[in-house]
Amino acid sequence: MKTLIVLAAFVMSSVAVAKPADVKKYKEAFPGKDVSCKTCHTKGKELNAYGTKVKEAGGDLKKVGAAE
Repeated sequence: MKTLIVLAAFVMSSVAVAKPADVKKYKEAFPGKDVSCKTCHTKGKELNAYGTKVKEAGGDLKKVGAAE
């Protein structure tokens, strides 16, 4: 049982941390553009180039533009 709990904690900690509000913010900024976890993340919490730009811009999507 302990192994299962540890495994579940590990899996949950590797899940991306984008919040529903972030997705809503992206959809409002760029209507009609698709958005998913992979828009900003490569694996788990790790940011891709676009996600890094958004973070550096303080979350201001208009400064960064839509993801390619």
